[in-house]
Amino acid sequence: MGPGRANVAYVKKINAQVKIIPVVIDECEVPECLKSTLWEKISRLDSYEENLNRIVQAIFGISEKPILGNPPKHIATAIDILPGLNKIDTILFNYSCEISLQKERKKINTSEVYGYLKECEISDEEILESLEILDSKKIIKGQKTLGGNIPFFSITHHGFEIYIQSNFTDFTTIFNKACMNILNEGLNTNFQIAENMNAHILIVNHIFEKLEEKGLIKFIKDMSGRYCIHYISPELKRIFK
Repeated sequence: MGPGRANVAYVKKINAQVKIIPVVIDECEVPECLKSTLWEKISRLDSYEENLNRIVQAIFGISEKPILGNPPKHIATAIDILPGLNKIDTILFNYSCEISLQKERKKINTSEVYGYLKECEISDEEILESLEILDSKKIIKGQKTLGGNIPFFSITHHGFEIYIQSNFTDFTTIFNKACMNILNEGLNTNFQIAENMNAHILIVNHIFEKLEEKGLIKFIKDMSGRYCIHYISPELKRIFK
């Protein structure tokens, strides 16, 4: 098989999973391996609504102009997609973290996010696929049934770090302030620091976990969820000296 035919075969294989619609602008030529696919030429960059309509029709397999609002709601939702994830993964993960902050726990019952995801017109198959993807990337830790479903999951330390870095632009300030509370205020529990800083308890917990992960503090956790520091490294003291 020549390179041209091989490329066409690869395109067909990819096109079986996702819709490839090349968009041709100006006098650009469609690559040979894509000529067998549906493609759209845009002649006027100041007026391309009809071109977009045809692309949408091709994506959803409809033969006439779709009624406004026909595409699933999650397609029209404007969000910053997290690296390595798709839009549905990001919607599911972000909403799960919002629930986590509201409930002050990282363990999530899938039913707690299911209603919102259905409002976004995300199918059951897409929900399960996203949960599996997030689990495989260690962003969540799913509890699977014998049937393969994930009725419960927990947001991992790694996953919560991704959420914080994407949604809390002032996290570095919060982190530094928590460290100063430990060193200068003599506060040694997460509850004390959260109250003193008026910060969310899960954010403070995450800071404790990050510090312990780096060997800068050691703490014990009791049944009430209290983190109590029993060791502060000289290195942490030097950093904030």
